[in-house]
Amino acid sequence: MEERMNLQFLKRWPKGSNPISRGEAMVATLGAPVAAILIVVCTVSWWWSLHHRDASLDQAAERHVNAVSLMIAELAGQMIASEDLTSLRRFVIETSRQNNLTHCRVTIGPGQIVADAETSLITTRELPETWSTGGDDGTVERTNGQIAARVPVDVAGRGRAWLELSAPSGLATAGGATLELGLAGVTLAALCAMLLVYHRVRKRLSAISHVRDALFAVANGETDSGSLRVDESLGPEAPAWNTLLTQREEFRRQLTVQNAVQTVRSSTDDHAGLNAACDALPQGMLVIDESRQVTYANGAAAVYLQRSRDELTHALVDELIEDESIRKAIDQIMSGRSRQRSIIELERGENGSDGVLRFIVRPVRREDVAEAMVIIEDITQQRIAEQSRHMFVTHVTHELRTPLTNILLYTDAAIDEAEPDPSVMSRSLNMIDGEARRLERVVGDMLSMAEIEAGARQLQQDDVRLDVLIDQMEIDYTPQAQEKQITLEFDLPPKIPVLCADRDKVSLGLHNLLGNALKYTPEGGTIRLEVTVDGQQILVSVSDTGIGISEEDQSHIFDRFYRAKDKRITTITGSGLGLALAREVIRLHGGDITVESEIDQGSVFTMSLPVPAEAA
Repeated sequence: MEERMNLQFLKRWPKGSNPISRGEAMVATLGAPVAAILIVVCTVSWWWSLHHRDASLDQAAERHVNAVSLMIAELAGQMIASEDLTSLRRFVIETSRQNNLTHCRVTIGPGQIVADAETSLITTRELPETWSTGGDDGTVERTNGQIAARVPVDVAGRGRAWLELSAPSGLATAGGATLELGLAGVTLAALCAMLLVYHRVRKRLSAISHVRDALFAVANGETDSGSLRVDESLGPEAPAWNTLLTQREEFRRQLTVQNAVQTVRSSTDDHAGLNAACDALPQGMLVIDESRQVTYANGAAAVYLQRSRDELTHALVDELIEDESIRKAIDQIMSGRSRQRSIIELERGENGSDGVLRFIVRPVRREDVAEAMVIIEDITQQRIAEQSRHMFVTHVTHELRTPLTNILLYTDAAIDEAEPDPSVMSRSLNMIDGEARRLERVVGDMLSMAEIEAGARQLQQDDVRLDVLIDQMEIDYTPQAQEKQITLEFDLPPKIPVLCADRDKVSLGLHNLLGNALKYTPEGGTIRLEVTVDGQQILVSVSDTGIGISEEDQSHIFDRFYRAKDKRITTITGSGLGLALAREVIRLHGGDITVESEIDQGSVFTMSLPVPAEAA
């Protein structure tokens, strides 16, 4: 019921309005700006906090490096002056480890390493008597996430040594992403709170919004009560609205019956006119007196009961109706035990194969219990419509649930990662993006089908160069064909007439045929697209060496949501809307799409499009 009403309201929504989804327009109008403001505030706060933290960490790291370098330089000078190289080297190793230095060394010249945190890099085991005293006054540099310091160490009477050390900058030593996780947690909590508030508001206003949509539909001419009903689980307003619809329908039915009875009981001088008026009713009508004889039967009743009107008149109702529940309802009215109407639905044939009739038994007048009226309605089409609606809901639910489930699974996987792994995050985002686009295609196809059925789909006709479209398709599909090692062939005549058509719609049909061929052709197969000009039409055939289609499936593959029963396609994704939509848009151009196929031999889909008279 819900999905059927959604599509109907999309067709009948008043001009100038733009519904987000049925029953959510009011809530979304308020929620969207609030959500946008919340996201902007969280983003700016996040950026400012991270920027301020990074600057503070860098400054602290630089101060730490300066302090450590001065301390090491002073002690290293004393140890060099006393030629205690063993203590110097041990000191360098211990200090490097304790202060988390990337490297630390003492040199007395280029390539002359006296002490190093990595002992294997020491090149000078003993000090010379003197060495060079030149060089600058030392430097502190920041590069590639490191802070490097070069400090002179003057040894009286011997020369100048150099202390070289480096340590990670503030960002590298932050010890994890605590602040980022905290900010992310705050942002996530804020968004969850926003979603919770939105959910509660939407739930509270859902029934009112649905009733509002139903009123819009009534204003646009909708009269079917079944289409106007609202799911009673939405809120207390829904049952009240449905009760009003039931009372309205009952009032209309009573008005119809009363008008018919008044017509029957009016002047006998106009008997022929009364019969004509009652015969115009689509419902069958029987009037039964206290002796259980039929005193009046209109033409529809004769059709439904498969008797002539003469056979019905003055016949006992027990001879006409065999169903015990209908007889019992008539008995209760005749005996005065019941003054309420009774409704009984009766299936004709096996499992309703010959249709379904609804019998409504009620007193002719509430104060006159000696007569009863039986109204007969054919509700076969209503039952068929309900079954179609149920099938539609089942297909839509399946097509939407699969991508939604995948999105939720990969979202949970990304959230549950204790240590964010770039490969896992990338794979999750790619899957979420692909499934979201799949949802978009399914919803787009359903809306397109709804527009076509409602006659709202208009063609934007212009000159269309079919060869240009096919050249672009060759560029688009060649990588996919190469990936599956499929040979892709295109055979076009030297000259193709220019079509007068909707370029996007023709492209949709071509892409659907070629895309399906690639999807259902195994590796190593061949796909051929051939264009021929046959009199007043252009034929585009797409043949493949794929799995083929059985004769039983060929008669249904252009039906909405239908997928072939071949077990080999169960792992191949598809909504069952592509071919149905492709054929409809091509038929809007005056063309058609046909199929020829054999199991395990491949398929040939042929699209025909009319050629304009001037082009021919």
